[in-house]
Amino acid sequence: MLMSYWSERLQRPELDHDVPEIVKEVYDAKWEGTGNWPFNMAYAGSYDGMRGYVTRMSDVSEIEDWVAAGLPVGVSLCYNRLRGKSGPLSGHLVVCIGFTKDGDVVLNDPGTTLNVRKTFPRQNFIAAWSHSKNAVYLIYPQAAKVPEDRFGHWDSRISVGRLKMAKFR
Repeated sequence: MLMSYWSERLQRPELDHDVPEIVKEVYDAKWEGTGNWPFNMAYAGSYDGMRGYVTRMSDVSEIEDWVAAGLPVGVSLCYNRLRGKSGPLSGHLVVCIGFTKDGDVVLNDPGTTLNVRKTFPRQNFIAAWSHSKNAVYLIYPQAAKVPEDRFGHWDSRISVGRLKMAKFR
């Protein structure tokens, strides 16, 4: 969904692919599946001018920062908890596209056929998101102005080499 969003927004049809095409590109033979977060982000980031990260955030306010900047966020969560249900954990990916004036979360849910856009209570979202330890997918154009990285989750201005050196000083 994020790649399709950017395809339309940037008028770049090469970013828009059907799920079966993407599955072939991100399949992890060792894991025998397509839910490998780094593989998925490497695929998204392989397109010229695009960035793709998987990271964890500290709280919902960071997602709010991204959405306020016009950058939707992919979120890994427990779908049962999101809907306020008990039962087994049920991994699911959704895209956060906004928040209501009361702070509830507006999501695009690819797992539904009717009315993809849904609003969920903020507390349900927080409980559901915690099951992935607050994992998110960040896919955006390289030239985009990203929010300030208050907690060190996505700032790519620091090179890996400099980061490693900083840890040893």
